[in-house]
Amino acid sequence: MNLKCMDYNYSAYKYQESIYDAYCEIIEPLLKYFRCKIFYYMKFFPDGTYLSLSNNLSWQKFYFSNILNNDMIQGFRALACYNLTDYVPVLWPKTPNSKITQSLYDQDIWNGYKLMKVSSNCVESWGVCTDRLSSESQEFYIRQKETFLSFIRHFEEKAKDLIRLGPLEDYKLGYYENGTETFPIVANLYSQSLLKEEEARMRTFLCELYKEDRFINVLTPLETKCLARYQGGERASDLSKKFNLPFQTVEMLLRNAGKKIRGIAT
Repeated sequence: MNLKCMDYNYSAYKYQESIYDAYCEIIEPLLKYFRCKIFYYMKFFPDGTYLSLSNNLSWQKFYFSNILNNDMIQGFRALACYNLTDYVPVLWPKTPNSKITQSLYDQDIWNGYKLMKVSSNCVESWGVCTDRLSSESQEFYIRQKETFLSFIRHFEEKAKDLIRLGPLEDYKLGYYENGTETFPIVANLYSQSLLKEEEARMRTFLCELYKEDRFINVLTPLETKCLARYQGGERASDLSKKFNLPFQTVEMLLRNAGKKIRGIAT
């Protein structure tokens, strides 16, 4: 570990320790509602620095000490070059596919879901996860996207002092040793490819979810199509054009599908 990385990561972990109780108090409502074990917030910058907060101190200590090169650093930079105006949903993989995901899996931190968004000069990530046995949790998280977004707004307000990064607050930041590596000029193309790949994966997951036996006799084919596309990120206005339906009809279909899903998912 180089000196810069050591200094940054040590102070970042000490900062995490110092605000742990305040952080846990802020996220307690989410943990109860989502029945998850961990809520984490991360903010990645192009120079390799990052802010990482979670309610699992043992993981944080491991991360700051061992994850010195982020497998996804180019992906984050590519996203930062891409003009995103909305939250991008990302499901954790079904099996470990990197050093980071393997470490999470080994520590029984798994079945996660996160929303990512470009904000000014950084990429932000808000995520929840449980353990290896809670395979059904990702389905629940996807259905609760709007609730999750509401909590994110709550978190940003209540935790504004914890996540604020002023001129003299770089002690809050960790650092990746590969943070200064250059990324290809084709970053924009990479980011578009990355988003399309994740979108396809999310759609496949949703299609499998809504084809389950418990949904077959509940949702109509049109409700299934509209809900899956809406959960995948398309707006009601997009669906209105795609299916050549009045906007009010699409809204009614989504409301009806949502009520049916909530009714049998509880």
